[in-house]
Amino acid sequence: MVAPTAGFVPARLIGVTIHPDNPLKFDFIVNTGDADLAPEALKEESRKLIKYFLASLTVPEDELWVNLSPYEKDRMIPEGLGQTEMGRDMLAQDYLLKQLTASLMYPEKELGKKFWDKIYKEAREKYGTTEIPVNTFNKVWVVPQEAVVYEKNTSAFVVKSRLKVMLEQDYEAMGHKVTKSQGHPENVTGDR
Repeated sequence: MVAPTAGFVPARLIGVTIHPDNPLKFDFIVNTGDADLAPEALKEESRKLIKYFLASLTVPEDELWVNLSPYEKDRMIPEGLGQTEMGRDMLAQDYLLKQLTASLMYPEKELGKKFWDKIYKEAREKYGTTEIPVNTFNKVWVVPQEAVVYEKNTSAFVVKSRLKVMLEQDYEAMGHKVTKSQGHPENVTGDR
């Protein structure tokens, strides 16, 4: 069982400055968030975030996904993303998300019992019974929703970014298809 924790804002990369006279030189701007990191730990966390940024520039957009579906064991992560620390961390976060969801829905705990009582109540009201076939496997898509970037001279700052959580049928209804042979979305970058 995984218990929810208090909200926490991690350190994150929020901006970059380029140097036109030296195109291979970048200055990265890191916000420490709620992390109270010692100088060496902050340096290490910043290196990791910069590696994420560089990985996101080099891995093709249609390969920025992970998939821990028990029904698709042969399609967990594209090869290129799988060679990066970011890919490994995306898989770990997907695993943690699945553990947390299962823990919250566990019917023998208070919150899970309330959830299932509500599901059964709605089923009785809508169908007159709780003995209905239910697809208990719902793939969840976490996709980009919005990003606002402010540019000034040779610097860019991410001032807002949001993700959207969707069930697969909602994702597909938006016009995105999952290719069965490839196991990744067409037309969108996301973590699933």
